[in-house]
Amino acid sequence: MSLTSSPGRTPGRDAAASGPGVLPPGSSPEASPRPAPASGLVLLGELTGSGYRTPPALVRRPDGQTIQLTALLYLVLEAIDGERHFAEIAAAVSDAYGRQVGEDDVRLLTETKLRPLGLLRAPDGTEPELRKPNPLLALRLRWVVSDPAVTRRLTAPFAALFAPVVVALVLTAFGAISTWVLFTKGLGSATHQAFDQPLLLLVVFAITVFSAGFHEFGHASACRYGGATPGAMGTGLYLVWPAFYTDVTDSYRLSRAGRLRVDLGGLYFNALVGVAMFVVWLVTGWDALLLILGTLALLLGGHPETIL
Repeated sequence: MSLTSSPGRTPGRDAAASGPGVLPPGSSPEASPRPAPASGLVLLGELTGSGYRTPPALVRRPDGQTIQLTALLYLVLEAIDGERHFAEIAAAVSDAYGRQVGEDDVRLLTETKLRPLGLLRAPDGTEPELRKPNPLLALRLRWVVSDPAVTRRLTAPFAALFAPVVVALVLTAFGAISTWVLFTKGLGSATHQAFDQPLLLLVVFAITVFSAGFHEFGHASACRYGGATPGAMGTGLYLVWPAFYTDVTDSYRLSRAGRLRVDLGGLYFNALVGVAMFVVWLVTGWDALLLILGTLALLLGGHPETIL
């Protein structure tokens, strides 16, 4: 999905640059209040290639929550700069929308749609109280391991791994290795060695956990490669078991191919781990390490992220 408007715009100075428009006859701007956008609000723009008949638009609140708006709501929010009255906003929106939008219409949309979403300051000028949704299957008890600044520094070197030539080589190698392990070598000797030597079983478990964490590096690095900014990385509780997570909300600004890259980036990094484990197996001869390859091969073959 690509954005047709410039990313990172704020509805204040940028919106004011378009001018107040022509006021409807008989309007008195001094008699109406002047709504103002919340501080830190970012207009991401209209989405194309999203599958919607009428492309929606996105805005990002100061707390990082991305919200989808209709074209009309987005134009109203874009015209709100803290200086315009409702009549002036209606005139500017009418010019941009190509249809007449009245002052009462703008007032209704502002008070019943935009303000409840936390996109505007309160009438007294205070910042809105932001409330994030709390879905039943959300990740609970989140613990941030790296904040957005640290995440960007950690994942910057890995972005180069998404160069097309590198991706093709890694996936070809992983496919060939997985086929050999599952259908030629087999996992019998690997299973026997792992249970015969408990220390190796612990090593396999530790590497598997590492691979799960490295999976999140893949999502964040793909985000960086596409030009978006990854957020915090951490861990939490999903229903009853622990899980890792990465905030890639900013990937909404990417094209459809860029978003797909971010979605599959974690699995690609699991493939990198698989290739690395095969190299270690060649050096050490520890068959127990092949259990990791078998697990990753099954993961990539049946993981929901691979179902397009």
